Amino acid sequence: VWLKGNSMLSHRTIGWALLLAVLSCFATAAGEAAVRTLVVVDEMSVPATHSQFLAVLEAQSHAITIAKADDSELGLMGEGGWAYDNLVLLAPLTEEFGGTLELGEVVRFIDSGNNVFVAVSPEAAGTGRRVAQACGITVDKKGGMVQDHFGFDEEDDGTHTLIVSRGFTDTPTILDKGAKAGGVLFRGTGMANVGFNPLVIPILTASSSAYSHPPSEPLSHDVPTLGTSTLLVAAMQAKNNARCTSTGSLEMLSDAFFNAMVSSEGGGRKPSANKAFTEDLVEWAFGQKGRLRV
Repeated sequence: VWLKGNSMLSHRTIGWALLLAVLSCFATAAGEAAVRTLVVVDEMSVPATHSQFLAVLEAQSHAITIAKADDSELGLMGEGGWAYDNLVLLAPLTEEFGGTLELGEVVRFIDSGNNVFVAVSPEAAGTGRRVAQACGITVDKKGGMVQDHFGFDEEDDGTHTLIVSRGFTDTPTILDKGAKAGGVLFRGTGMANVGFNPLVIPILTASSSAYSHPPSEPLSHDVPTLGTSTLLVAAMQAKNNARCTSTGSLEMLSDAFFNAMVSSEGGGRKPSANKAFTEDLVEWAFGQKGRLRV
């Protein structure tokens, strides 16, 4: 793990970075070719709160560089070409990124056959939304959250926004049976394929009783996403095989949600499927499975 920039890091954050570096050494020792992945975060506390997500990337042979979203040297280009193979945006609150990293550069990155993974949130600012939009995925308006008055988790705070989703894609090249063995804990905003782009793949959807809307506002007739058309995780596979994956919840990738217990269909509490789901998701999202090779 390479920490880019001069941001002050806590001892805990440094500890997680060192742990991930050790995991990276094991992956290299196993003879797997590392892929270069830039992870952009709002705050340098994210490597601690999302350490298991980063460990999933490390286990799949990603050589990770972590950079703060406002880093003045932020960019995807290096000497003679692209400096990275993949871009992960875990910075939903940043309006404009630093350096040369802006929408145009991200689009060129995808057009060159590289992959992008973006996590937005109900309070997502401009950049993350624009990246998702460029990939054919429309994010609900600021403040919008997925609500489900029948599919919420027992630990919900009364807003019915802490939901458990089992709306998995049927595409076996993306998710195997193990990733769909339980429920995914989700709290975030809804997304939609407004233009019915045939390249957009719904990977995780809400239930038929869900919708996305700001919880503090009266429900109106112009709810942008309703029922199973509410996308929680979706992706676009471009004609050049580049993949752009979006999730409406940064929280679903957190250690807290990976370790959570959720309401099960048969009653009681069971471990969330967040980690198993994410392992399959990122393996596909970064072209490590389900891609035709010639």
